[in-house]
Amino acid sequence: MAPSQTIPDALLSAPETSPSGASYCWEQAISSIGQTSRPMEFASAQLATTEATPLGITLYAPPDLSETIEKGAWDSRHLVDGLRREMQIRAADVRQRRIPWLSWELPHALLDSADITELMYFVGRLFQLDANEDRFFSVNFRPEELSANRVALFKGLGFNSLEIHFPSDIEPSPGQLAELMETSDDFHFQHFGLNLKQPIDSLPRCIAQYVGDGGRKPDRVTLRNLDRDKGPHQGENFSGRFPDFFQALRDQGYRVLGNDCFVLPNSPLAVAQNNHHLKLNAQGYNSQNVSDMVGIGPGSISCHRHGRSHNPVDLPEYLAFDFAGQAHGTAFHHQGKLVIDQLLCYHQLDLKYFEDRYHLQLEPLLRELWSPLQDHSCPPLFSIHQHQLTLSPEGILRLSHLCRELIVHFCD
Repeated sequence: MAPSQTIPDALLSAPETSPSGASYCWEQAISSIGQTSRPMEFASAQLATTEATPLGITLYAPPDLSETIEKGAWDSRHLVDGLRREMQIRAADVRQRRIPWLSWELPHALLDSADITELMYFVGRLFQLDANEDRFFSVNFRPEELSANRVALFKGLGFNSLEIHFPSDIEPSPGQLAELMETSDDFHFQHFGLNLKQPIDSLPRCIAQYVGDGGRKPDRVTLRNLDRDKGPHQGENFSGRFPDFFQALRDQGYRVLGNDCFVLPNSPLAVAQNNHHLKLNAQGYNSQNVSDMVGIGPGSISCHRHGRSHNPVDLPEYLAFDFAGQAHGTAFHHQGKLVIDQLLCYHQLDLKYFEDRYHLQLEPLLRELWSPLQDHSCPPLFSIHQHQLTLSPEGILRLSHLCRELIVHFCD
């Protein structure tokens, strides 16, 4: 049973101008709840399940860890040794599960090529990495970290996705954007994505110009307004500019997952959405059927079914942490997450399924929760036909607010 949970005041009172990205709204709420909840038992053994479901791995450290290492008595070797130690503990419980999804989110300034090669050697030795073509092994760079040699190294290590993360204070020029897209093309990555903290007004025009010059569109553009190090709300980063940016990317031919993840119509995520096997977890959408995640590194998050656990962010605490023992985590309302996941993945709800399977009478609940959000001078937010709820374009644009009402209901 989940521990008693209190919805933070910031979530309850979030105004209509709150950040518009919907896909991480559940993780934001769980993060807020987790800051005040008691520790719960969340050992790595919980991820050892008899199910044959695949597993995802994230290698993560906060961007400012470089400053900690520069100022303190710790160096990158301590981090590498700590990561290896955690891998060995985690792998003892999950080594039988296939890994088709891997994300490298370690700051590149912390590690040299030998460190990276060593870590990936141990990842491959300890975990059952998938070699199939449909795997998703992503390396993440900030623009200032990107170099041809480092990109080539990860390409040689088997990574097939390149993703650029833009901090909220960076507004790249069209020339910089074109250069980033060209780097992905040069190394023939199967997937290329841009991860933004706020809309970049010049991006849709830059994509159009780059494609006109013979280049390739990014496969995915994500607006991610969740920062693991600075809490669940980052202000009104893109509330005012969001609708125009949303429409501009839609005009470029992108489909939308949630209301903040834009994918090409022939991309694996779009195909998964069409075939109704799209998954949403703490790291976002995937087409590899990955629900459970193992987060390795300071500040990383692991998720298993109904719970989240969080590694210490502070490096000395991380190095001394007992990964096989008690972790600070949060349990949450399983049925609520299923409802929100289906809305985010498919913009629809099968009302009869939730009634038959979970005894949830969603239609009267949604009408009660969402009616106050309806501006009667605008089109309806949703329609219901033969027990199937479908969001309208207006409902998709305002999906954050619809989900917020559900979170408050299910988690209060």
